[in-house]
Amino acid sequence: MEEINTIEKVHENFVNELISLGMVQGKALEVSTTFFLAWVKSRGTNLDVAEYEKEVKTFITKLQEKS
Repeated sequence: MEEINTIEKVHENFVNELISLGMVQGKALEVSTTFFLAWVKSRGTNLDVAEYEKEVKTFITKLQEKS
């Protein structure tokens, strides 16, 4: 059975990825929450989990390239 991601699961994975890149937990939560709020603001009521996951992966990739 295919795993169904939720916004919460994607967000949790996002925080864990940031921590694995060396961010402390508090900063990782702040960055991921700010990212999520900005994403929601730009999307309005069209909250697609797959699109959010794609945006998070893009953000993480760019962050990895800069480190």
